[in-house]
Amino acid sequence: MVHESIAAGPGFGIGTLLGPTRSFASFSRWSCHAAFFSGPQNEIWTRLGPQEAYGAPLLLAGLAWITVQLGRHNWQPTRLFPGLAVLLLLGFLKESFVPVLPGVLAFIYIVMPLVFPSMVSGRSRLRLLDVLILLLLVAGVGTQVWLTVRALSTYGHQYAADISLGSCLYAIKSMLERYAKDTLWFVPVVAGLAGLLPRNSQEWKEPSWRRDLVKATVLLAAGGFLILVPQGFVYSGSSLAGRYLTPGNLFVVFAAALGLYWCSNTFVERGHAKLRGIVAGMLIAITFFRLFGTYREANAAALSTHKFQEKLAAIVALKTQHPELPLLFYSTNIFDREPLTSVAIFLTVRLPNPEQPFLNTFNWETGADSPWKRRLAGYLREESLEGDEYFAKISDFRGSNGQCIAVIFSGFTENVQCVYSVRFSES
Repeated sequence: MVHESIAAGPGFGIGTLLGPTRSFASFSRWSCHAAFFSGPQNEIWTRLGPQEAYGAPLLLAGLAWITVQLGRHNWQPTRLFPGLAVLLLLGFLKESFVPVLPGVLAFIYIVMPLVFPSMVSGRSRLRLLDVLILLLLVAGVGTQVWLTVRALSTYGHQYAADISLGSCLYAIKSMLERYAKDTLWFVPVVAGLAGLLPRNSQEWKEPSWRRDLVKATVLLAAGGFLILVPQGFVYSGSSLAGRYLTPGNLFVVFAAALGLYWCSNTFVERGHAKLRGIVAGMLIAITFFRLFGTYREANAAALSTHKFQEKLAAIVALKTQHPELPLLFYSTNIFDREPLTSVAIFLTVRLPNPEQPFLNTFNWETGADSPWKRRLAGYLREESLEGDEYFAKISDFRGSNGQCIAVIFSGFTENVQCVYSVRFSES
């Protein structure tokens, strides 16, 4: 029988694969490991700047430390502190990582004692230093929550709808659908749960399979709750894609690791061992297929970046040659808000005589079919009409008779009044 600590390991998702997990064959371990890198979230490795590019390696490192220590029955906060401190640091990188540390602490000190009582024993014997470390971690998470709430109250939330149970469930549903398509995480779960069920009338009479099934259900439900629900609230009402699927994709590894562990623990016959290999092979195969897609996307992103830099250079050259002409940005797409702001900031730094560009007013509300899209449309309209730190008020625009430089991000294939223009998009 595999030791309980090994069974508990998968609760930390990717961390279990980096720890001393003897219950998995190497092939099965790597099939779970690879699932973390299967899907559109891999854009974090092909784009410069997103916080997930720093957060993901730190997340894996912190979970690896914690898993190794738990494998040695070192559950005290003093022993886990280096890994927990790394997870605390994540919350200062991006708000979506804030729930990771509370989730790990809840899993270690609440879920594991319920499912595996011998794993975390003697919690009442915590030393003063252990208590101080826990208080420090709680204070750190509290600070992160306070900073996030303060930022939201000051700047608003660009993407999320109003937070509610329905909007949270919508975000979780979109994540699970995306993960299912990209990783097939449900295949080892179904196979593992099927292996826990009795296979003959005698086994149906034994109570052990019921206990195992309850433990399996509790672990899977706890992992889903602690990983997905916080992400659902962070991105309420949004259909997630790309880098925003991290760190929620830890659930994929968590579920796949649990499923393959159940297979390893119950499928001892040769035929079932082959089935376990087939399941792991499916995970590996779809991961390589998705990684090939990532490779193509990375090449396309590099080419796009090169063209983008050429366009920026053209704007700088025109503005240098005609410093008297104002810059007028054109956009018909609400998703241009980030590049609009980025280009405005770049030009402020790059131009010899920095000035604020103008944003041409457009009816962005047309086609905004969700609250967060309407919110983005409102931000763009306000930037155009009222101006902000990046753009001047459109009412102050003095580029009459075409005396201006148009910077076109989307739309406006015609009716551009400026004598000079640079187009970032052909659409």
